Amino acid sequence: MSRVRTYVLLLVLGMVALSASAANVTLTDVQSAFLQKDYSKTKELVQVFVAQSSDSKEKIEALYYAGVSDLWLGQYLSARKTIRRVLDARPDRAMHDKASLALIDTYYMEGDYREALSRAEDLLSRSSRSEFLSSIYLKIARAHLKLAHWKKGREYLQKIIDEFPNSVERYPVDLLLQESEYFAVQIGSFADRGKAEASVEELQKKGEYAYVVETASEDGKKLYRVRVGKFKQFGDARKLEARLTRLGYPTKIYP
Repeated sequence: MSRVRTYVLLLVLGMVALSASAANVTLTDVQSAFLQKDYSKTKELVQVFVAQSSDSKEKIEALYYAGVSDLWLGQYLSARKTIRRVLDARPDRAMHDKASLALIDTYYMEGDYREALSRAEDLLSRSSRSEFLSSIYLKIARAHLKLAHWKKGREYLQKIIDEFPNSVERYPVDLLLQESEYFAVQIGSFADRGKAEASVEELQKKGEYAYVVETASEDGKKLYRVRVGKFKQFGDARKLEARLTRLGYPTKIYP
């Protein structure tokens, strides 16, 4: 057999194998990849699944996983486009609200807190009895806090405590209520106080105002968060974040 014929045969066999593999993609495969946080694989599986499936509800759910995967990959425009496909398909109320929350996150994670707040408030007005009401409250609270609307933010955090005391949002709510009314840049969270203090010393030698904030994990273990700066204006925290990022630190602005 010539080399050309051998190459063609191998190519055909490879395509057949790929087709066979693609034909076996199920929604469970998509969900499994998503739960494993393999977001690139999730998107690949969704593309195949949507092309082959005739179940419109499952296709909508698969697209939701693709949109959220884009969100966690930091591909906000792509996430928005996919999530809007989910919403345009007029899904049931539960999927509508889940997708709407994900759409809000595309703006929040991109730093457009005003748009995130506007969309979260709109969702609340349309879905005041949503099964995800505590999540909606938390989106609104976080956006208000980023905009330095301290009182409004705390009001929504308190609503979660009052109405949903045992919800999964309770832990982040408790942490946010411990925050003071200023912005700081966090560069790490440590179980070992010594490591946290070493990071503080390193930052102080670079001329930064660094300090340790003691908190607790969800299971009650102590955590030592290293933060830099205390600002009334979010813009000032963003400038510090950019500088620390250039220095190689992982950064996140609190609250």
